[in-house]
Amino acid sequence: MALRNVLVTGANKGIGEAIVRKLLQQCDDVFVLLGSRNPENGHAAKQKIIQDIPSCKNKLEVVVIDVSSDDSVIAASKEVKEKYQSLYGIINNAGVMNANNYKDTLNVNFCGVNRVFEKFHHLLVSGGKVVNVTSASGPIFISRMEGGKCRSILTSKDVTMDQLDEVMSSYCSTRDAGTTPHEFGDINSDYGMSKALANAYTVLTAREHPTLIINACTPGYIATDLTGKAPGEGGAKAPEHGTYAPLRLLLDVKTSGWYFGSDGKRSPIDKYRAPGDEEYESDGDDEAETAL
Repeated sequence: MALRNVLVTGANKGIGEAIVRKLLQQCDDVFVLLGSRNPENGHAAKQKIIQDIPSCKNKLEVVVIDVSSDDSVIAASKEVKEKYQSLYGIINNAGVMNANNYKDTLNVNFCGVNRVFEKFHHLLVSGGKVVNVTSASGPIFISRMEGGKCRSILTSKDVTMDQLDEVMSSYCSTRDAGTTPHEFGDINSDYGMSKALANAYTVLTAREHPTLIINACTPGYIATDLTGKAPGEGGAKAPEHGTYAPLRLLLDVKTSGWYFGSDGKRSPIDKYRAPGDEEYESDGDDEAETAL
């Protein structure tokens, strides 16, 4: 039986590790590439997973990949091509919240998603899946914007990469100047800005790559190093709860260019939809919604 290769970034701990475990437990035909910035941490996670799930010994390998580095992503792409030839899926899970500065947050959460896609998408088979693990902070950020060009770009079905670069540049200029223009609403939410950009990038890539299925989702409020919470603290759930939406997008969803809530239901990218609320429906005029 031919195995489907799936790369998961940021997979040595937290939600990423939980996604790897669920994939190996639920899918007999999946070979998982555990992406880790630090090789030691990656191999430690691999050994721990194999100890807990002995049957996965021959279906799990580590790929060293730092999504914040062009050189690292290029090297990882070359390694995957040489060793595995093709991919069925990519789960862009790596992310940061309280980085050293706002540019690091943007670099990992938005530019990192872009780096991985640009260097890996040619390895995806036709009908292959890309899952961008973003956050409800993205829609919340946009909902607080009072309109203007940047908001229009972040919610446009025809968004371009040049436009997203323009929005990021404008945000960076605002942050550097220490001002708070009405256009951005909440200048202190670098995380929300980065995730709004990543959601818009999902729409862009889905439109430009119709042979792939590309979607984004929030995993929910999960207890990880990123949130700094323990399970149950402040409503934070255990990491395994954060696997539901990403795995649904990887294994079940057939439409492309959508953003989903942690309950696996479609949600708008410009306002928050709570888990359990009625599923979002568009006006039916979104080119990226075509089912493959």
